[in-house]
Amino acid sequence: MLIRKKGYILLAMLVLTGLAGTVKPTATTVKERKTVVTGLKQSRDNLFIQVSKLSLAQLTFKSSLQQPSIAELLQIQLELEKNTWQIFKNTMADNTNACNKYEQVPDNNNHTTVETIANHKVVKAMDLPQYTTPHASLLANNFKSLRKEVITYARTTTEDLKNNYIATGDGDISAYNCFLLLSRQTDIITTHIATIKNQPLFPKE
Repeated sequence: MLIRKKGYILLAMLVLTGLAGTVKPTATTVKERKTVVTGLKQSRDNLFIQVSKLSLAQLTFKSSLQQPSIAELLQIQLELEKNTWQIFKNTMADNTNACNKYEQVPDNNNHTTVETIANHKVVKAMDLPQYTTPHASLLANNFKSLRKEVITYARTTTEDLKNNYIATGDGDISAYNCFLLLSRQTDIITTHIATIKNQPLFPKE
């Protein structure tokens, strides 16, 4: 009887282990997860390279009244990150957002859609009135903390990122592509900052 009982326990453990190890066909692959995490880290690091050790004069420099300063771009970056990440979290917490709700949504890996949405969001954000703060280091640190949260989630989540869709306000994309959107938004902001630094009248210090 004891041997038989042990046999049932062993069989149950094997079944549970097998189920736990079953990978859904829509699960994020190791390669895809690495792509997301690498993109999030690199876009963050590239931004910090551009804004590191800038003076207040450099942070608040404007080539024209219509163009944002680097400090304002940091503010825009933080707001874009906060808003996109909050939409992501709200969507993933809502069990009614599964794939069958968005049967007509295009494929998960539509990078053209990500690029279009990212550009549109940055342009819209830059058109809004900005409230320049001299505390650019605080903005940068807040962004760094938030991006760390995003990276941790991307690295450890077991959620079905390919069958959950995020309504960005500029188009619906998969949860997986939302991570690519966050990286791309940062890349665009970084490019704008680099452009400002290359202006002829940009302060030397």
